[in-house]
Amino acid sequence: MNHKELLKKWRQELAEHDYRHKYPLTKDSLVLDLGAYKGKWCIAMAKRYGCRVIAYEPIFHQELREAVGDLPIEIVNKAVAGSSGTVECAINKDASSIVHSKEQKTVKIQTIAVVDVFNEFESIDLMKLNVEGAEYEIFESMTDEMLARVASYQIQFHRNVPDFEERRRRIRKRIAETHSVTYCYDFIWEGWDRRR
Repeated sequence: MNHKELLKKWRQELAEHDYRHKYPLTKDSLVLDLGAYKGKWCIAMAKRYGCRVIAYEPIFHQELREAVGDLPIEIVNKAVAGSSGTVECAINKDASSIVHSKEQKTVKIQTIAVVDVFNEFESIDLMKLNVEGAEYEIFESMTDEMLARVASYQIQFHRNVPDFEERRRRIRKRIAETHSVTYCYDFIWEGWDRRR
């Protein structure tokens, strides 16, 4: 099945299964949204569960802040990455990315190392990643212990980095040590739950 056919299948089945919003969360749960964009997903999660949500968004943080209002969502004006610092990010609506060509228009953004994010929390109930190619360096920077501390993952892998298929395969193999796939639409969305 090619990507276009798989995307159509995802859209058809999403309405029936609601993969992206159904989790065993409570008001005491912690959800991290890496690449929150303008907040549609994290707002839906905060409304549905009343849980604590931390949204990392370096580009559209102002629009995100306006959309969030008084919901229990903390906004961090940084991108999670392999290391902390300043990087160039290409601006392209919901496909804005630190992975880009030299010809694209960029702005400087701050990054926070995924290790530093994990140093703040003992456990994470759900981590969603839609970071336009930076997911590879994020996962590759995480230790096995860090990977196991997240109860559920929701990941969108992208095809805009070198060796994306092999890197995804290696990452999925590591996650599979402690988690099981709950759904998978290759390079669209996939979910993983930690085995009990």
